Amino acid sequence: MMMQFSHLSSTEFEMLAADIVGTVHGVFFERFGEGVDGGIDGRVCKDSSTVWILQAKRYKNSSSLLSKITTEKPKMDKVKPQRYFLVTSSSLSPQMKDKLKDEMSPHILSTADIYGAEDLTTLLEENPNIYRKHYKLWLGSVHELSFIQHNEFYNRSAIIIDRLLEDLKYFVSYDKLETMSNKLEKSNYLLIKGDPGSGKTITAGYLAMQYFLDERKYEFHSIRDRRLSDAVSLIKKGTKQVFILDDFLGATFLHNENMLSITEDLITLIKIAKKSNGDIKLIFTSRDYIISQMLGQIDDAAELNTLLINNTESISMLEPVFRANLVYSYFLNADITLEQKENFVKDKKYLYIIEHKNFNPRVIKEVFKDINNLSLLDDPSKIWQKSFMKLSKEAQMILYILSLVETEVSHENLRDEYEVLYYKVHNIISSSYAFDNALDELEPNFITTHIKLETLWVSIVNGSIRDFLHKELSKNKMLVNIIIDNFQYFDFGIEVFNLFNKDNRAIPLNLTQQEILLKKLVDLVENPLEKLSVGLMLDESQQKVWRKDKSLIGINISNLYQRVSNSQEASKYVAKEIENISKDDALLEKIVKINHAPTLLNLLNHFSDERKNKAYSYVIQNILDSQDARAIAEEYDKNVLFKSIVDKKKRKIIKEMEEVCEEEIQRATDEYHIQAVIEDIYSIEEVFSSFNVPSYVYIEKLEKLFHGINVDTYEGIAESNYWEASNVDSNWNLYLENLKSKIVEIDAMFIEIDY
Repeated sequence: MMMQFSHLSSTEFEMLAADIVGTVHGVFFERFGEGVDGGIDGRVCKDSSTVWILQAKRYKNSSSLLSKITTEKPKMDKVKPQRYFLVTSSSLSPQMKDKLKDEMSPHILSTADIYGAEDLTTLLEENPNIYRKHYKLWLGSVHELSFIQHNEFYNRSAIIIDRLLEDLKYFVSYDKLETMSNKLEKSNYLLIKGDPGSGKTITAGYLAMQYFLDERKYEFHSIRDRRLSDAVSLIKKGTKQVFILDDFLGATFLHNENMLSITEDLITLIKIAKKSNGDIKLIFTSRDYIISQMLGQIDDAAELNTLLINNTESISMLEPVFRANLVYSYFLNADITLEQKENFVKDKKYLYIIEHKNFNPRVIKEVFKDINNLSLLDDPSKIWQKSFMKLSKEAQMILYILSLVETEVSHENLRDEYEVLYYKVHNIISSSYAFDNALDELEPNFITTHIKLETLWVSIVNGSIRDFLHKELSKNKMLVNIIIDNFQYFDFGIEVFNLFNKDNRAIPLNLTQQEILLKKLVDLVENPLEKLSVGLMLDESQQKVWRKDKSLIGINISNLYQRVSNSQEASKYVAKEIENISKDDALLEKIVKINHAPTLLNLLNHFSDERKNKAYSYVIQNILDSQDARAIAEEYDKNVLFKSIVDKKKRKIIKEMEEVCEEEIQRATDEYHIQAVIEDIYSIEEVFSSFNVPSYVYIEKLEKLFHGINVDTYEGIAESNYWEASNVDSNWNLYLENLKSKIVEIDAMFIEIDY
């Protein structure tokens, strides 16, 4: 059976050619990034004087190939390779091979160095590993997918895998994939960062499928949003597993809730993978600014920053040939008429798409569903709006509710909120079956569901839907009023609304709405979503059960206070309400223990003197790190009441501060962490003259770190803007310049399509 090479992009065909010819001759062909390649798609330097050149030409017929090859001869005359290989998707007769050899003389030594469609098909049949790697050659054929379905883990994740296989039809290979694959293979984990809709998820899927389809038979698991603890609980020692942790920090913006547990789970996962001897593969995806927010909210981010930055790759849409290949892929798979295809090429509509600022795979896929309506590119929100408006009012209400939290919601909690809001909006009680019917309506395009410990969990499929819903809510003041007046759980109000904090990604509120929301959140601070911030534990019979987190109220209080910290009036109000809630000393102690001293001492300034005394005593009993120690020293220097409490146990407290700082230096993994601790030490010494951490402690540690230091690692960390978005306008202008030089190549790509 002849392979369908026309489904491959130009880059993918070059990669295939390099794999096949390299395997036949036992060599590795270097490949190069997009640019002026001088007719070189692959190169082997056997020694200083022996160079082999590979060129891949994807043409629908041999006559087109022959006319094109005449322009390649002068290029090779300059390069003067000792051997030249020509690989083409065209079917070649013996006579045509002779003509091609003559045309490229003396560079082609033999017609055996010319590979046509028939040769490629034969060699792929002889090398199933190469065939399996280049998935577009077999994707979509039930017969060819049999090796997937025979995988024992297929049924376990069938829905997700089937969705991935469908999306992979449009996926385009690019040069960075090899780097990503190598990092994942070597380190066992990889972070893919990029803008919404840039292809992070499908790239992660592509990499994961390589392990799922591998003869070693990896289990496949896909986990969304911040459910890192799920991955931890799924890991089985001695079992090969590949995990996709998609939008692992949430799909939009990030707040402080449960940040400590999230980062601990993340570090735990990475360390497990690093020590797994290749059994555990982790692929994380996230948006740049989300990672930046996370690292900014962690008191000691140096270790995590180091772990992430060394195994992170970015996805950029600003590469002309990559864009062209992606449009080409969607074009080939589009369900449109021959006339529409011919007009698309004739009118060069592909260039309009390629050079559009709103270009991303998710939008392009929708554009090809209505090829005559390219205006979708001007306003991508229309994609979801069109689908959203077709939904029932019950389904729309469910989506609005789900958009209020960054994680999953239990079926029970979702239903509670739905019934209240539905009645308030429509002034009628929803029928008993309407809710579940609406869930069926939404899955799998809008939501995903799964069972965990006999509880049904629901979440939005991807961040772009949530972004769209937030924009819709921003335009609907009446619905926002109803939501903030009637939500039943703390978590439905804390995540997405702008509450005195100047977050331009949050849903904006006017002053009246902010005040109503603040009061509502205070009232519900002890009423979180069921099981949202809980963990799993083993009961007496060693069965997994839910474990309630007793410090949850403290976490919610901390989160709320930080959200209003920009408003003195709101901060004071929240602090006073927290004081009222925490009249029980045991609860007050829990609040202190889950908050770091800098934030906590600021909050306690608003407490009455009586409660301050009790709270301050808990603070000085809970010194966790050098930042806590520094905050205590600074508060001691300016707060008479706090000073009087510390003075009662001053010697003991200073001793504890010394021990905390020394312990932190010992566990530090990079120079930046140690330098931060040293700065804290200097600040403490200015207040407490008896405080003493000998300099040899940290000098010795620095020397150890610098011995055999990885320079690349530290250069990367030193880039403070690594996780920030680059200059959009500058990048865009550069892209347009690059596009100009590629238009001839892109035109040829579409003109040569065999319909």
